[in-house]
Amino acid sequence: MRLFVRRNNQSKLKRELTELLGFKPKDLSFYRLAFIDPALRNEDDPNRIETNDRLEFLGDSILGMLVSKYLYQEEPLYPVGKLSSLKSHIVSRQVSNTFAEKLGLPHFIEKKEHVLYGKDFLGNALEALIAAIYLDRGIDRAEEFVTEKLLPLYRELRQEGSDLGRNFKGELQLWTDKEARKVKYETSSNGKGKGSHFTSRIFIDDKVWGEGEGSSKKQAEQAAAHEVLRKLGKVKVN
Repeated sequence: MRLFVRRNNQSKLKRELTELLGFKPKDLSFYRLAFIDPALRNEDDPNRIETNDRLEFLGDSILGMLVSKYLYQEEPLYPVGKLSSLKSHIVSRQVSNTFAEKLGLPHFIEKKEHVLYGKDFLGNALEALIAAIYLDRGIDRAEEFVTEKLLPLYRELRQEGSDLGRNFKGELQLWTDKEARKVKYETSSNGKGKGSHFTSRIFIDDKVWGEGEGSSKKQAEQAAAHEVLRKLGKVKVN
């Protein structure tokens, strides 16, 4: 009876993965591991140490390479700066989290009610999944998944006018370089450690153009850059 249940569960997982990926997986062990978050380490079994963090490490590099290849081939007129900015946007954690949600990855991820998961656990699982595909079926299948599953979702986000994951600071730098303007950030914090709050002001040619706040220096500078780009008419006004 136990053997029947195990085989039945395997058949169900294989069927669901085939629907998700668009092709049949061979070694299910890679995919099972891809959906085990590090937050579950030592849960139930103190000797259990395998989680998806190593797969995530590999998948991050594979995703970056495949997106770079796609952009290089599909956008021959784009300068390096624009290619780099676009790639950073596509592989950003915010966008990866959204991809994972839209693909239905929460259905596959092993979860426990009392376990505290990181805010990017969905995006981490997506990168681990890409690594699992690569190890199981090779780079061609991994590329197929990225170009046929992820990039169409990205195009949908852009068509909807979403600012999700955009690198506003990078976009502002491109604009100031093009216009031969000098940009400077002045960022301050109200303290150190947890609970700190940052404020950033942007000076262009020594004049204040925008201000932003956030829980980190990076967030504050991104918010300030967003404000400047809004004034320039380069982001959607909600």
